[in-house]
Formats: sequence, structure tokens, C-alpha cells
Amino acid sequence: RAALDALSKRRRPRSLAQLESLQAAVSGPEPGPEHRTGALFWCVAVPSRVELALDYGRALAGAGLLADAVRAFEAAGAEEEAAAALRATGDKDGAEALVRRALADPESATPNLHCALGDLTGDLA
Repeated sequence: RAALDALSKRRRPRSLAQLESLQAAVSGPEPGPEHRTGALFWCVAVPSRVELALDYGRALAGAGLLADAVRAFEAAGAEEEAAAALRATGDKDGAEALVRRALADPESATPNLHCALGDLTGDLA
């Protein structure tokens, strides 16, 4: 429902509140995952924590709250989307620094990050 509410300007604040409360409920330490799932858990498609953080960040970006979206994307480990949001705020240097930090870690270095760095620097190579 939160994804559908995010499409409407009138219902967007409710969508952000729903996503925020769902993210807080899932990311908290209590109760543990073994107690969160009930007998009818298979009936509900609960997204992962990363998917929730990405959805929340995209909803924030859609609402124009780019600084908050950057924090949500960084928490989800989506450096490419965080750099795009930073670039949209006008902080091209911050976006480039974020991408370079992500590329310094061999586990998070992806071809898309290399492309994002090329877009930010204007380097075609």
C-alpha cells in the first residue's frame, strides 16, 4: 500500500510514515526473527531490510527530500543511487567522493559504480 500511496502527492506523507514505521519495526533488535514470523507468515510478502531501505529512499527522493534519501541509500549500501541523489542536490564533489570510497572497497566495486564515476568526472575511458 505504501508504494501505491507514494504515487499520489496527497497520500505521499502517509506513504513515507508507513515505510518509516515498517523499516523501524523490521530493523529493531527485538523481537528476534524467529518470533517475528507467525503461523501465517507465508501469506505475506515481507521485503528484506535492504529492499525496505531502498523503497524508503526512493519515496524520499520522489518527495524531493534528497538529503534524507542519500542517508537511506547509504544505509542500504546503494552507493550508486546515493551518488545520483547527491548529484541532484548539486553536490557533484560529494557524489564523486562517495563513489570513490565505494570503489576503494573491492567487495562493493561494481561496473555500474565505474560508470557513475565516469559520468561524474566526464571521463569517457
